[in-house]
Amino acid sequence: MSPLENTLINSARSYLDLVLSYCAAHKAGQVSEDDEKDYSSDRGAINALFDIAHNPESGLSPEAKAALLEIESKDQAALMEAFGFKGAPLEE
Repeated sequence: MSPLENTLINSARSYLDLVLSYCAAHKAGQVSEDDEKDYSSDRGAINALFDIAHNPESGLSPEAKAALLEIESKDQAALMEAFGFKGAPLEE
């Protein structure tokens, strides 16, 4: 994989860690207003990275695409567990 692909994957993993922390806090009923704002930002960033993996013209290697899709799968599983559906509602 290229250095750029590694950077994208590492960023997605970092955002996944933040999303997993938010999901755990949400399930425990320990989410603050600041947590909601941070989650909204993190959600947008991780979704942008997933969008790259789904773009057939992204130029990603098959290995990089597979790595991002694996991270997306973990993200979706966490959302299903915490919220009962894929994709969590954003507070207005």
